[in-house]
Amino acid sequence: MRSLKFIESIYQQKLDHQALNNQNNQKEALLILITALENHLRRISIVGKMLNFLSNKFIPNGVYLHGSVGTGKTSIVRFFINSIPSGIRCASWHINNLTHAMVLFSNQNKSKKIKDFASQMYQNYDVIFIDEFNVHDVAFAFMLRDLVTELISRGCFLIFTSNSEPLGLYKDGLQRDRVLPMMHLIEKTCIIHCLVGKDYRQANRIGVEFVPYTSIDTHNLEQMCLKKIHPHQLDTQSNIHIGNRKIWAWKHSRTLYADFFNLCHLPLSANDYRQMLSGVDWVFINRCFMPQESEKDILRRMVWLIDELYESGAKLVASFEYDYNRLQDYSLILPEISRAISRLAEMEVISMLQSRF
Repeated sequence: MRSLKFIESIYQQKLDHQALNNQNNQKEALLILITALENHLRRISIVGKMLNFLSNKFIPNGVYLHGSVGTGKTSIVRFFINSIPSGIRCASWHINNLTHAMVLFSNQNKSKKIKDFASQMYQNYDVIFIDEFNVHDVAFAFMLRDLVTELISRGCFLIFTSNSEPLGLYKDGLQRDRVLPMMHLIEKTCIIHCLVGKDYRQANRIGVEFVPYTSIDTHNLEQMCLKKIHPHQLDTQSNIHIGNRKIWAWKHSRTLYADFFNLCHLPLSANDYRQMLSGVDWVFINRCFMPQESEKDILRRMVWLIDELYESGAKLVASFEYDYNRLQDYSLILPEISRAISRLAEMEVISMLQSRF
C-alpha cells in the first residue's frame, strides 16, 4: 500500500508559499485524516485482514470533524480528498445533495430500501465524505440512520464534517431515541476531532455597507443587473420553472435576478435552489427582509439558498433591509443560521450603493 504521507508534504509546501493558511491548526486534522485512512487501507488489504484476525487493535472506520462555523473543516477535508491518489475512489456529498439523492432513490425504487442505496455507494467508492452533516427532519433522520449504519457495518471509510458533535445531533428531535444508535455508532467507530478557533471568514471580512432598501434602491439594483444583461435580452415577464412551480424571476445567460420573497416564501428545497443556480455566475436578490422568529421555514430556505450560492461560486449582489449579522439572534431555533452568516461574510456581497462593474 502506498503511503499517504506525501499529502502532508504538499500541504506544508503550500503553507511555506502562503498558498494556504494553517488557521485553527488544520494541519493536525489533516494528519488525523492521513493516518486514519492509511490504517483503514492497511486493514482491508489481504495481509491486513490476516493480522486483524490475530489482533484486537481498534482501527477506526472514519473521521468525524466538528467545530463552530468557519474553522476550516470543509476546506481541509477537500484538500485531503483532492490529494488522494486516483486509485482510491472518493465521493463528496453535501448533506443537502445526499438527502435529495436518497429521496430520489426511494421514489424511483419503491421496492428497495436505503440499505440498497448504501450498498451501491459502498460498491462504487472507497472513501465517502459527507459535508455539513446534520439532522433536522424526522424522515431524513431515519434515512441517514439506515445509510450511515449500513456503510459503517460494511467497513466503508467515512469522513464527516459538522457543527455539532455526534451526540449533539438532532437535539429535541421527534423520535430521537430511534436515531441515537447511529450517533453512538459514529462515536464508537470513528475518530472524533474538534477544530477550535475563530471564524476565518469573519476574520478576513473586508466589511460591507448595508443600507435600508427603498424604491430607488430597487431601481439601482435593476440597473446593476442590466449592466450585466443587454436590455433586449431580458424578458421581464419570464418565470423559472422548478418542477410544477413557477418562480417570478429574470434569468438570461449566466445572470439571475429575483426578489427575496419569491425565492424563500415558496416551498422550495435545497435541490430546487441548486437547479435554479446551475450555470449562473451572477445573482441579484432584491428586498432581503428580516424573517420573523415564527417564520422558521423561510429561515431554513434562506440557509439552503445561501448554501447553494456558496457552493456554486456565484457572485451575489443583494439589497438588505438589515445587517445580516442580526440573523444570529435566530441561532438557537436554527443552528445552521450561523453557517449562513459566516458564508455570507466570505462571499462577495455588494451593497446597493456600491458599484464594482
